[in-house]
Amino acid sequence: MKTLKNATSYPKMGTLTKMVRNLIYITYFTLVFTSIIILFVNLPPIFETQNSDLQDTEGLPKYAKSSRERLRKNYRGDQLAENIPENEKPFRWMETRENFANAETKQRTSQFRNLTNLLQHKLFLSNLAQIYSNLTSPKKLPFMSHSSVNPVVENFYREIASDSLYPVNSPWIDWIKTLLKSNKITYAENKAGGSQLKLSVKYEANLLGLLKPMRLTRDQQTFPDHFYFVDLERHNAEIASFHLDQILDFRRAPPVVGRWINLTDLWRLSDHRLTRTFFKSPADNTCFHGTCDYYCRTETPVCGHPHSVEASVALYLPDSKYFPRSMTVHPYRRSYTKSNQEAWVKDTTYCKSKVLSDPSYSSDKRKIFDITDLAIYDFLIGNMDRHHYEIFDDFGEDGFILHLDQGKAFGKHSSDELSILAPLSQCCKIRWKTWLVLLEITKTSNGKIGDLLHDSLEEDLLSPVLKPEYYAALDRRLKIIMKEIQTCIDNNSPQDIFDHHFGQQFQKFFQRRHAVM
Repeated sequence: MKTLKNATSYPKMGTLTKMVRNLIYITYFTLVFTSIIILFVNLPPIFETQNSDLQDTEGLPKYAKSSRERLRKNYRGDQLAENIPENEKPFRWMETRENFANAETKQRTSQFRNLTNLLQHKLFLSNLAQIYSNLTSPKKLPFMSHSSVNPVVENFYREIASDSLYPVNSPWIDWIKTLLKSNKITYAENKAGGSQLKLSVKYEANLLGLLKPMRLTRDQQTFPDHFYFVDLERHNAEIASFHLDQILDFRRAPPVVGRWINLTDLWRLSDHRLTRTFFKSPADNTCFHGTCDYYCRTETPVCGHPHSVEASVALYLPDSKYFPRSMTVHPYRRSYTKSNQEAWVKDTTYCKSKVLSDPSYSSDKRKIFDITDLAIYDFLIGNMDRHHYEIFDDFGEDGFILHLDQGKAFGKHSSDELSILAPLSQCCKIRWKTWLVLLEITKTSNGKIGDLLHDSLEEDLLSPVLKPEYYAALDRRLKIIMKEIQTCIDNNSPQDIFDHHFGQQFQKFFQRRHAVM
C-alpha cells in the first residue's frame, strides 16, 4: 500500500506539471497563429490570390479590407470608432462591383511597374539635388528655437532655404504628415480673410494647420457656366497638388494631408464665432457654414453624415510676424470680372514688352523662371486662380515663389485651359532643372505622370483622392507642355531660353544617366 500511495502521489505532481506545460504550449501556438493571421490580413492586395474577387458580406472585394482601408473607414476625426453605421460610412465613389474589379485588375498588372517608376524617379531627384547642392549655397531661413513650436515642425522650418521649403530627402516631411492626419485637434477658429471657408486649427502636439472641409464630391467638375473665380474649392485638390509639387521637384508647397473630421467634436472645441454657425439639418446631420465671402451661408453648409466629413489640412508656415512674406501681383493675373480681359490675353508680345522689361523679372534672376515653373504646375492641375504670389522677405530677390492655395485645381478633367501656359509660351523661359525633370518623367515613365501621382497619393487616408480621369488628363497635359517647350527650343537659342545656372552640369548628368539605361 505504501508503494501504491507513493505511486499515486507522483502522477498528481506530474499532471500539474503537464497542465502548466500544455498551457504554455497553447499560449505560444495561439500567439504564433494570431501573428500569422495578422500578417496575412495586412499584406497588400498584390500578394493575394486570384480568388480575391470573391465578395465579402458587405459586397466589396476583399482587397478593400487592407489595413490602410480599415484605418480609413474607422478613422473619425480625433478618435477611432469601432463600428460606423451604414448611413455614416465615408464617401467612396468607386464602390460599384465593376469599378472595383477594373481598379483591381489595373492595380495587379501595373503596381510593381509603377512602384518601380516612382522609386526610380525619387532616386533621380536625389541625384539631381546632390549635384545642385554641390554647385549652390542656398540661404537658410534664420529660424530660432521657440517653446510654442513642435520640435518636428521647428526642424522643418530650419530646412527652409532660398530655393525650396525643404530638401529632397527631408526626414521631417513624413513626421509632419503623420501629426497632421492623426494628432488630436484641440482648437479651431474661422481663418480671417479669403473668399471661401477655411479654418485655423491647433493640435495637441503644438502645431498649427489650415483646414479646408469637403465641399464637392470627386465626381463634380466645375460647372460649364461658372467662372473660375466663383468655383468652390476642393479639399482633395490641395492634397493632390502637394504630391505633384514633390514629383516635379519644386518642393515649394507646404505639406498637406487628408483626414476625417468629426463635426460634433469640432463644434465643442471651436471659438464662439465659429460655434454659432453650427446647426442640425432637417436630415439630422451636423452642419456649419463659417464666415467668408462666398458660399458661407445656411444654404451652402458643410455637413457630416451625420457627424463626419473629409478635410485637407496644410501645415502653417512660420509666423509672418517674425518671418514676413511679401505678396506681389502675378504678372499674368486674370481678370476677376465677367467681361474684362487682362492685357496679356490680347497681346502675344506682352511678356517681352511688359514682363521682361521689369528688372525684377530679368533673365539673370530666378523670379521669371519661378513664374514659368508655376505656369507648368498650374496647367497640370488646371488651376486658373493665381492672382498673387508670396516670397519670404529674408531671401529678397533670391527667394522662391511659394506654391500656396491650390483649392480650385482639379476642377475639370475633360478639357485643358491652354491660357494657363501663357507665361511659358510668351516668355519661352524655363529652368534647366525643371526641363530635365520633365524629360526624366517622359523617358522613364513613358510620360505617365498620372501614374506617379496615383502611387504617391495611395498613402493618404482619403485615397482614392482623385478620379482616374484626372490622371489621364495629367498625361495629356504633360505632352502639351513638352510640345510647347520644344517649340521654344526650335525658335530660340538655348541661352535665351534656359537659366544660366549650371545648365551644362545638369545636361551632362542627364546624358550620362540615359547613356547607361
